[in-house]
Amino acid sequence: MGKKQFLKKDRKTQDITKQEAGFPPPSYAILVGIIIVITGAILIFSNLSNRYLWEDEAETALLGRNILTFGIPKAFDGKTLISQEVGRDYDVNYVWRWTPWLDKYITAASFMVQGEGTFPARFPFALLGLLSIVSLYFLANLFFKDRWMAVLSMAFLAFSVPFLLYVRQCRYYSIAILGSIWTVYFFFALLKKNKGAIPGFVIAMSLLFHSNYLTFLGTAFALMVCFLIFYFDTKVIRRVFLSYLLIFLINLPWFVFFNIMGKAEEAEKLMPFGKNLFQYYTLINEFGLPQIALLLFFILAAIFRKHNKFMNVIPARPFFFLLIFSMVYVIFISFAPWSFYRYVITLLPLFAILMAFMCRSLWSWNCTAAVLFSLCLLFTGVFQRISAYPFLDPAYLKAREERADWRFDIAFPLGNYLYEITHDLDGPIEGMVKFLQKNAKPNDRVFISYGDLPLKFYTKLEVKGGLTGEDLTEWPLPDWVIIRSFFRFGDREQLKQDAYKMGDYITHIFSRAQYKEVEIPYVDYWWENIPEPRLHVFRTPKEGQWVKIQQRVSMD
Repeated sequence: MGKKQFLKKDRKTQDITKQEAGFPPPSYAILVGIIIVITGAILIFSNLSNRYLWEDEAETALLGRNILTFGIPKAFDGKTLISQEVGRDYDVNYVWRWTPWLDKYITAASFMVQGEGTFPARFPFALLGLLSIVSLYFLANLFFKDRWMAVLSMAFLAFSVPFLLYVRQCRYYSIAILGSIWTVYFFFALLKKNKGAIPGFVIAMSLLFHSNYLTFLGTAFALMVCFLIFYFDTKVIRRVFLSYLLIFLINLPWFVFFNIMGKAEEAEKLMPFGKNLFQYYTLINEFGLPQIALLLFFILAAIFRKHNKFMNVIPARPFFFLLIFSMVYVIFISFAPWSFYRYVITLLPLFAILMAFMCRSLWSWNCTAAVLFSLCLLFTGVFQRISAYPFLDPAYLKAREERADWRFDIAFPLGNYLYEITHDLDGPIEGMVKFLQKNAKPNDRVFISYGDLPLKFYTKLEVKGGLTGEDLTEWPLPDWVIIRSFFRFGDREQLKQDAYKMGDYITHIFSRAQYKEVEIPYVDYWWENIPEPRLHVFRTPKEGQWVKIQQRVSMD
């Protein structure tokens, strides 16, 4: 079959479900899809404001607040400085230039309508997450012309714990996920020469650019590589080239302002390419697309290759397109200075489609096997644990099994998430904020070794410290000092040097004044609500050092 055949409308490639006896009719798929969307909404919005904004979320919220004052995201309002890169995040006029602005403006719009708070900060991003579930139906159906496969793709995304964690954040994550879905959708519409495909693709890619640069560049590169491999057509290449040119020209001013090409030099490299690639490989196996499930599927495909319905050639091409796209994307982003799961979250919708395709194809061979395979992928972590286990650090495995929620990791990973959204969780940020709101005076000064941004968002106090890199030599002695149990970060040279300065400053203030230590009953763990799957805490920790706050009682 030629490469162009997928791009043509073929009456013979109608909805696959219509050709299979015993399979529910396609009309039922819409009803099931609605149920999945409702379920997704419950999972995404439940208890949305229970946990306080953590450091990264507070950064977005504070910049959103400043947009309402200055019209643009500025890192300094005359009292409060916003920085997690010791001052490299902004220019000489304090205009933010480290990350794109779109999530900040969305937050500002939400604050304008609803007022400031935890729920208003997260609500628009949660809504975009729900729209991502709905949007995935159209992308999967465009690929395979199969409503049930599209609905199953929605289910895989809606029940993905990493997806749920990220779209509940006041951060760019849900924008990137939604943008990636529509980027791939309009790219295929562009290949099919559909009307409106070029402007749709340009807008979707621009949306991706203004959510995260690395995601944008990785997607642009991977799409072009896969186009050349799977769907290259001399008549289409002009449309693709024109689209890429428009994207570049429209966003060129921002390329220059944000210094995209110089970002690699500004961000000190922590991990080499090979280590990043291995890290992504293990993370994807553990929390995304397990290789054991893929291997099992390919073995069955080889055994039943003569079965004309098992994996017919028409839907196979987009399946391999998505698979190779994911691989190329991961290879590209592995050249970045470091690796985090947040940089592969845009692949979660594609992983959902790939897993739905495998389950749907198995149905044509054996419906019982397909149901068991689907349930295992949807609701357990069996394939994920088997796939990742050989590559995981024994120390990490031991620490994981000591957690109260580890028993759900294999049997029912969604159980951890369900516990979180149905229970009250108390974290160190919440404890510090409530304590200061109750005990500090309006004009009090607070120094904290890490976690300054949430305090700046939730209190009206003058807060300094964290990773801002501020010069505190002329700052009056603080009334409150909070030295976190893990102190702060020093994993890069500039942060390390600033950490030394902070240590000297702490020695200085304790030599100048007497402080009384107050211990509050909140375990002082590193991050309140970080969405990274390996680091996220689903339950209030019961063991560990409590938060300690020093109150100034006299001057020497």
